[in-house]
Amino acid sequence: AKRFFRDKSLGLITHFQVDETIFENLPFHAFYDWLFIRALAEHKDFLREGLEQFGSFSDIEFNPKRSINTQARTIAIIKNLIERDDIEACANSYDYFRTLLTDIETKHKPQIELGLAS
Repeated sequence: AKRFFRDKSLGLITHFQVDETIFENLPFHAFYDWLFIRALAEHKDFLREGLEQFGSFSDIEFNPKRSINTQARTIAIIKNLIERDDIEACANSYDYFRTLLTDIETKHKPQIELGLAS
């Protein structure tokens, strides 16, 4: 999709649309994260057990010059939502997730910038 927009000189993606529902593109990675949350929310108990031993995540394939989304950040957000017992509410409401995402990223901004957030 990125290449299509770039090749056609169509500008930046401003939103996503699924059926008749429009999802804002801010923060830029929110929709990407939310799709993962929706897919994984029903497995929260399995994830809670598997992720409790990890304090941080990395994505060796992530290149910030080519992408804004990283699976490492997404799984860190999912772990945080599971710890808050908010993953199901976020999976069911994009707007609610975006509100919490702002709180999470504000609270952990120094760690995220240093790559230390979990």
